[in-house]
Amino acid sequence: MAQTLMTSGSLFRRYFGTNLELLLLYLFLLGLLSVPFTSLGLVFILKSGHPIQFPPSDPHVGFVAGPDYRGTLNIIWVCISTIFTCVYLSVHVDISDKSRATELTQTLQTAPTQSWAGKIARHLAPLWHFTAHSICLRVLWMLFNIFAPELVVFVAALERMSATDAVKFMRSRGQNDWNMKLAFFADMGGFELDDGTHFRDGLSFLKWFDRLQETHEGGVVLTVRPLVDEINDRSNADLVLKVFTCLQATWLLIQTFVRLAEGKAVSELEITTCAYILCTVISYACWLQKPYSIAGRIVIRDKFIVPRNEYTSRQQSSPLSRSHPYLTLRTSESTPSSIPLTHIRDHMETSRKPESAPTHLPIMIFCGARFAPFNRSYLRPGISWPVGCHASALVGAAVGLIHGIPLWNAQFVTTTGQWLWRASCIVQVVIPAATAMMAVIEIWYSGVFLLVATLLMAFIYCVSRIVLLTLVWISFWSLPTSVYLDIDWSWSYIPHWH
Repeated sequence: MAQTLMTSGSLFRRYFGTNLELLLLYLFLLGLLSVPFTSLGLVFILKSGHPIQFPPSDPHVGFVAGPDYRGTLNIIWVCISTIFTCVYLSVHVDISDKSRATELTQTLQTAPTQSWAGKIARHLAPLWHFTAHSICLRVLWMLFNIFAPELVVFVAALERMSATDAVKFMRSRGQNDWNMKLAFFADMGGFELDDGTHFRDGLSFLKWFDRLQETHEGGVVLTVRPLVDEINDRSNADLVLKVFTCLQATWLLIQTFVRLAEGKAVSELEITTCAYILCTVISYACWLQKPYSIAGRIVIRDKFIVPRNEYTSRQQSSPLSRSHPYLTLRTSESTPSSIPLTHIRDHMETSRKPESAPTHLPIMIFCGARFAPFNRSYLRPGISWPVGCHASALVGAAVGLIHGIPLWNAQFVTTTGQWLWRASCIVQVVIPAATAMMAVIEIWYSGVFLLVATLLMAFIYCVSRIVLLTLVWISFWSLPTSVYLDIDWSWSYIPHWH
């Protein structure tokens, strides 16, 4: 047995020893060399042969163009695959927190049962345990994105404004290399300390960093390079899937525009897919620097916390700092102050002043909130919250117009189908606009009538969305024949999910 073990792999051990990476390099170079060698050899060998005459009973043909029509399943498959990949890639969930889910479950279980809402909350409380799992949390967000993609744009816009304000605050405290990726990760609840203390939201992290400046003479600075490297290592963004999704979405958009330009009919499902693509592009643009699919937290080690004077001396003594003096951190900062979280309304009025370096912590509008976007904080909530509402309303109205304008005269199986489609499209435009108006009205009035009106509009909006999605599938019972005619141009030959 020992003799067998000694002879196993003796060839590689003799010539490479423990440097087996060199063997892999040789194999890789041989593979590259074989490509031109094989190509030239095949050309020479195949040209030296003679053509074969096939008998009439066994004819052979070369390239055959595809049919100039498409089938129902082809349309459904292309649209569903595009919607799924867009929804899957655009959703950037926060880091799951088991303790947060447990607290929410206990809160719901102890809710008063005098009302029907309290009874329902108590019975559904165990379901919140599933939100502690990242997969379940992603599935919930994907369903939410499918049913109301413009509301996901609302979440993404608020999260981006929160991260932007966090970057401004950190840089005002001397952390000039703090960037959007780190700010997003802090808002996700991704940081914890050596002693196990974790920051559930970005505001708690900013408070901790602000206290460090007060308790340490001269202030401190975080060494962010190890944190950024670990975030990049843990991020599970699939570049190949993103590229294929972008190509597929671009192909479908161009095909839809060409069909409309040629006067060919377009199915309702294709128009709906274009609306999802629009929402995906906007939400993904807001989440561009947000880490994607990270399961665990990152520990801020004690060695990452460096006194400002020591960090500045290191930067000044390095050749890079001498050649680029702007990389040196500022050492003189104003004393941080705080603003009570209860004075949000007063801050809404003063937040309209010209922008300057923040002198206070960002404000969380919904104190103690557990989920995005309600657990985000802003330097100027009087501007950030209405801007998020207006951005979502604009996208929601665009979704309604995308459904309504090209298919306003669409015919369905019954005569009432067209009126249902038109009414749903109108609701999809009007309700988001009314919601944007309420974001302004609540500055002066936030009584029960506004709450009832908001809930009523949400109910009408949900009904119209369900009607719209139902009519999309009912439309396949009776579509114009030109829907199945393929476009007649070279773009159709570009590979795509067919």
